[in-house]
Amino acid sequence: LRIPHIFRTPFYVPGYPFGMLLAYSIYQRYRDEGPAFAEKAVQFISKGGSQRPAEAVAELGMDINSQQFWHGAFDPIRAMLKRLEDITK
Repeated sequence: LRIPHIFRTPFYVPGYPFGMLLAYSIYQRYRDEGPAFAEKAVQFISKGGSQRPAEAVAELGMDINSQQFWHGAFDPIRAMLKRLEDITK
């Protein structure tokens, strides 16, 4: 297994959990708001890397600088773990 990009590019690895938690947050908003949020999500994704993350996410009405945002990002993970615990009892 070769993964040299992780070792040769400083601060590359933190992008993975950041991206996953952000994706969970966006998905949760979609689940809460339904199709009305889908257009905002598509616009966000279409920006690619053209804006700083905090600016792009702010257009979704989210603040990645708040603790509340990151605590909420773990809610889907907690739910998955709970389901796993329930089915393995």
